[in-house]
Amino acid sequence: GNHEDMLIELYKNGEPAPGVLAYMARRNGFGWWLDTSPARREAVLAAVRRLPVVIELDSERGTVGLVHGDVPADMDWPTFVERIAAGDPEVLHVALWGRVRLAAMDDRGNKVNGGVPNKAGVAGIGRLFVGHTPQWNGVTRLGNVYGLDTGAIFGEMGLKAEGRLTLARVACSTAILCAPRRRTLIDIREDLPGAEPSNPFGQYVNQADEPGQSGGSLRSFLAAAVRPRKG
Repeated sequence: GNHEDMLIELYKNGEPAPGVLAYMARRNGFGWWLDTSPARREAVLAAVRRLPVVIELDSERGTVGLVHGDVPADMDWPTFVERIAAGDPEVLHVALWGRVRLAAMDDRGNKVNGGVPNKAGVAGIGRLFVGHTPQWNGVTRLGNVYGLDTGAIFGEMGLKAEGRLTLARVACSTAILCAPRRRTLIDIREDLPGAEPSNPFGQYVNQADEPGQSGGSLRSFLAAAVRPRKG
């Protein structure tokens, strides 16, 4: 996500100056880092650098994608994955920071996207789950895109009473995923045993490979889906 990316960028030229480190820790919410040993910092940085920008999951109903921010408007999933694998900086920025699809206003209350969320989905993937943009009334669905960040950190810090952690089984029914927010700190979205849907996700499901191509061709991109780093 964007916060991991900021940490990586902070160390791209080696150990930052103490004043810079303290400022960024305050600004970006990782004050815990200041009390972390040098050896532990190196271990965390190494782990974070290996994290993928894009994840794909197979489910009994179709393919599910996960990305922290968003997919650019009017871009299909295969193109998005290919551009991420190629290190396209503009597409990477949307993947880590994008809010336009889900946000009608930003975290300061300013209208964005004309105050109207983008309800178009992302072609070439069954479902897409994104975070980054808090959804205070529970999981939000826009086309086949689901906003799963329901503000847990804000609830934990006492800044927003609505903030809670949402967990979801990615293949469960839309009605379950988008039910009204529950009055629990951990909101689990899962179909009751025996009631799980088995039908495909719908018009967004990946098209079959062309004759002669092997299945899962998109996943060949994922090995390169980690943004190249230096240092």
